[in-house]
Amino acid sequence: MHLDLNNPRSIVSWWQVYPERHGPQLSALARLQPQFAASIREARRLIDDDPLLAERHAAAQRRQALVRGWVPSAEDRELDQLAEQAADEDTSAAPPEPEEPAAASAWH
Repeated sequence: MHLDLNNPRSIVSWWQVYPERHGPQLSALARLQPQFAASIREARRLIDDDPLLAERHAAAQRRQALVRGWVPSAEDRELDQLAEQAADEDTSAAPPEPEEPAAASAWH
């Protein structure tokens, strides 16, 4: 399998092969090679937005938690918190107010 770290869909496909191992590897890659961090974050968003993949991710995390000595990375914990906050906001957010026309721009 070819992994393109610039392509979030390629990352998701690779992650699906072995989520328990590839998830932590992606977290490490995001920290060690920051040029790929944005595409790895986007892949994580794609995983979290798909109900089947999100459940698979949660199951992989549960299995990882059973491994003695395994500790989730700070980035994984932060992404989990952001996903929970976004879910909370989605369920409690009021409909957006209609936007008013923007004032004339100062960039003429």
